[in-house]
Amino acid sequence: ASSKCVYLNCREVAAITGMSLSWVYLHVQSGAAPRLPHVRLGRAVRFRRGDIEALLRRVEDPGSLGALQGLTDSGCAS
Repeated sequence: ASSKCVYLNCREVAAITGMSLSWVYLHVQSGAAPRLPHVRLGRAVRFRRGDIEALLRRVEDPGSLGALQGLTDSGCAS
């Protein structure tokens, strides 16, 4: 069985993280920390659900402040 990679849009990421839509746009455009790992599909921006979940786990772990830059454990093939 193949695992399906789930992609989210900006509104969905805002809802999952509890942040505003403008905050999501800012972090995509500026690359400000915490870096939101994303992919561009033409003009559209999409986020792998696993990357966003990994970001939230790292932010919730007070011992991993430096770990926000290298999120790669999305469970999706790149």
